[in-house]
Amino acid sequence: MINELYTLKRSLDQNHISIPQMHPWIEGIKSGEALLVNVSRDGGVEGVEYCSPEQVSSFWNIRESNKQTFPKINLDPLWTKIENRGLLIEFVEFGKAKQWDQWLDLANTIVGTYPEIKCRKNPEKIKSWEKDKWQRLFKFPQEFVLPNLGRENERLRELILCFSSWEEFSEDVVNDFLLQIVQKLLNDLSNGRLDCFKLAQDLIAGRPKAKSQPQITVIFNSSNKYVVVADKNEALALSTALHTSKTAHEKKYKCPLSGKMTNGAVKKYPSPKLPVIGNTFLMAMNKDAPCHKRYGKIGAEIFAASEEVSSQLDNTIRFITDPERIYKTWMPVVSGKWEVRGNKKQEKKDLLIAFAEDLPDIENMNPNLALIIGGDSTQEQSFETVSSIVCDAIRKHKISKTSAKLHFFIIRRISKGQSQVVLNEFCLFSQLVQAVETWKQASSNHPAFSLFLSKKKGMKAIEHFPPVPYPADLTRLLQYQWIRDGMESHKLESCSLVTSYDLFLDRGARTKVAVRLILQLLLQRLIPLLAGIGRAQQIGELDKYSVFAKTSALMAVSFLGIVLYKLGIMKEVYMKEVGYNIGRLLSLTDCLHKEYCKMVRNGDIPNQLLGNTILRTVLDSPVKGLARLSERIPVYKAWIDRQTGEEFKLAHWAKNEMGKISEQLSGMTIPDSTNDALKAQILLGYLAHTDTKQK
Repeated sequence: MINELYTLKRSLDQNHISIPQMHPWIEGIKSGEALLVNVSRDGGVEGVEYCSPEQVSSFWNIRESNKQTFPKINLDPLWTKIENRGLLIEFVEFGKAKQWDQWLDLANTIVGTYPEIKCRKNPEKIKSWEKDKWQRLFKFPQEFVLPNLGRENERLRELILCFSSWEEFSEDVVNDFLLQIVQKLLNDLSNGRLDCFKLAQDLIAGRPKAKSQPQITVIFNSSNKYVVVADKNEALALSTALHTSKTAHEKKYKCPLSGKMTNGAVKKYPSPKLPVIGNTFLMAMNKDAPCHKRYGKIGAEIFAASEEVSSQLDNTIRFITDPERIYKTWMPVVSGKWEVRGNKKQEKKDLLIAFAEDLPDIENMNPNLALIIGGDSTQEQSFETVSSIVCDAIRKHKISKTSAKLHFFIIRRISKGQSQVVLNEFCLFSQLVQAVETWKQASSNHPAFSLFLSKKKGMKAIEHFPPVPYPADLTRLLQYQWIRDGMESHKLESCSLVTSYDLFLDRGARTKVAVRLILQLLLQRLIPLLAGIGRAQQIGELDKYSVFAKTSALMAVSFLGIVLYKLGIMKEVYMKEVGYNIGRLLSLTDCLHKEYCKMVRNGDIPNQLLGNTILRTVLDSPVKGLARLSERIPVYKAWIDRQTGEEFKLAHWAKNEMGKISEQLSGMTIPDSTNDALKAQILLGYLAHTDTKQK
């Protein structure tokens, strides 16, 4: 990931885009509820306030390592180790029932009966406090933060000095401090303030019946009500002060990445919190795994860089994934994989990052570079709209004469502590414009086809046509195996976005391989749906299909046309050839069979018409399929030859069209077997609309 980010950093530098240089110690706080504890100058608790998830997400924290953080700490439930666990269970049950008086009585009983929070049965707790939380509240800010503060950090200085009395650490100090927090909460709750109720309950009793216990986020603030952690100006001033403290040292280390002399090598790469995938280690190596030491180095030494470059990479990825830049430089994308959450499979998302190289002015135009690469049909803007805006912006730079590139890479969360770059690609902007133009032409490489559907419940169904899809639509489309004539689907692993981009861009041999794979998957997974939709159109049962099934069918027709286009098979040619005409013949057979059932069988139309029945055979062997058709069609032909009248007009039309197609096929060689390209043409012929009005 470091290579990709360094390329991104250099590109931003070349494009003269300035990035706010936030010190790596300063980070946002994970969203969720929290308690804001106002601390007095003598280290006591002046008040406790509730912080909503929205407020917490705007706060920042100073974190030098996983252990040393300020002014945020995480507290475990305080009384979970007491002997009388039945008391805790009863206390939580009162909370669930919202019986506040009983709940408050029990809370005061617990606090009064067990004033020693760090009880004798858990001696390791106090050691944990001494090593961890004491350092966060006194030692770390006093030794590492306070000496580096400037004039702009007076509010932060005041908060740090509030904990000066903690220098002489003792168990009693900790115990008294925590009791003050709980007592303030209980006083507020007794006065009718219920916003802190759930956090107070978790802090006191936790979840007695659960295997794992919650951690309560506590954020400290100075007593004068300055919300230090919410002030961005304070964070920027602190960042400047921390950076300045390091620049005063002599630069003795030459960074292997930048080649510049800096203060020293990075000991631990940052782990920024990124959208979609969460906390992400830029580089991590488990020192306890012996295989990682085979070359004698471990951790950041494996991929050496300076602290300065490490900080710049951290700032770069935070800048490029800023929420305001969504769809411009980053966006969530489909991964083609599923993950289990609870008892359900949910679509797994990856993080796409896209940026321009050697095209400085493109930043000012703000086109949705990420959206054109990673978007899908769920977006409000269609591919045609987005691509037109992007291509118009690019053409203004006369890109045909430049080497300007679009870089894009995808980061996937592999596990809780591991993320991985699964795709790193680039294309010239001139190639992108050409790919878009070709893609739009290829998307119309299919016969007339449409479906009536309503995307919102209660709205009138309107006619929809196969769209110009986003490249990423292919990955989403192939995540489902359709069965039972498209009435059901199963979730499967799809092709990767790499394959989708190989289809979209001209990659030579890679595109040829991708086309064959995609066509094979389209047929394997979508033939039941397309055959079922074709049958339902004939007998008027399209209403039985979901909106998702119909939109998938429309998308499938688009991609079949694109794949045939990439194979050099154009609709102006294949619509005159054997495969397409066989498909049309079967569709007309269905039409004739349906009219026969309406007139002769008093409207008793079977679930499967003759052409649809033979379609499966034809897709494997046209010779065998047409032989079966020739055995069964004479009954219906003999019937219509004897009929006259306006009500038989459609059946006569179908018979006459079948005669024309049969005459054309008589001069063609009917293959005994089919390849994937021929199957696609047969399907498109079967689905193609006739001149009759579709309902």
